[in-house]
Amino acid sequence: MKYIIIHFPFKINKNRFSASQLRPLKIINAFINIGYKVDVIEGSGKERRKQIRQIKNDIKYEFCYSESSTLPTLLTESHHLPTYLFLDFSFFTI
Repeated sequence: MKYIIIHFPFKINKNRFSASQLRPLKIINAFINIGYKVDVIEGSGKERRKQIRQIKNDIKYEFCYSESSTLPTLLTESHHLPTYLFLDFSFFTI
């Protein structure tokens, strides 16, 4: 099995029918349909930190895809303050 990580610095709202919400779901489903096991990291900084900790270090991932928000990644919290300064970028260095 081939594994990939898909990262979104925001919560995917499955009930909102806008391109910014539908595109992430289509991306996830497309990779699943071509045979990848997809680990998704999305949500608030607290949620992403928990998901990042659950990533298996013994699995060889083919790659990581990250979708940008309309805001800088550091400001994607609901209060728009950079409370998780190094979370995402340090994760990408692994």
